[in-house]
Amino acid sequence: MSKAVAEHIARGFQAEGASVVTTYPGSVWGPRDPYLGDSNRPAQNILRGKFRLVNEGPLPICDVRDVAAAHAAVLQPGRGPRRYVVAGQSPGIRALMAQLGELTGRNLWSIPAPASMALAAGGAAYWAR
Repeated sequence: MSKAVAEHIARGFQAEGASVVTTYPGSVWGPRDPYLGDSNRPAQNILRGKFRLVNEGPLPICDVRDVAAAHAAVLQPGRGPRRYVVAGQSPGIRALMAQLGELTGRNLWSIPAPASMALAAGGAAYWAR
C-alpha cells in the first residue's frame, strides 16, 4: 500500500505544479545484487521449479544501470512535473525460463496456460495470503 500512497502524494504535488518526477521501472535486475529481493523473485522461483503452469505474459526487466541512467537523464531542474515508464525488455515468462535453462544447463519445463487461467490463479493466491 505504501507505493499507492506515495503515488497519490506525488501526483498531488504535481497537480500543484511542483517539479516532482516519477519513474515507473519494471523489475530491476543487475549484477552483484547482494540482496536478491523481490525483483529477483521470478528468476528464483523459476530456478526452484515453482513456475510450471505459465502463460506468455510479459515480464518487464530493467537493468539497474539503465534505470540509474534514466534517473540521471530525467532529474533536470526547471522542466516541471513529469512521469516516465522505464520498461526495459519484456521477454515472456516462457522465454525467460528458456534463457535461464540455457544459462544453467537445466531443463526448466513448463506447461502453457491461457492468460485467463493465470489471472484466476494469481487472484486466488492473492486472496489466500
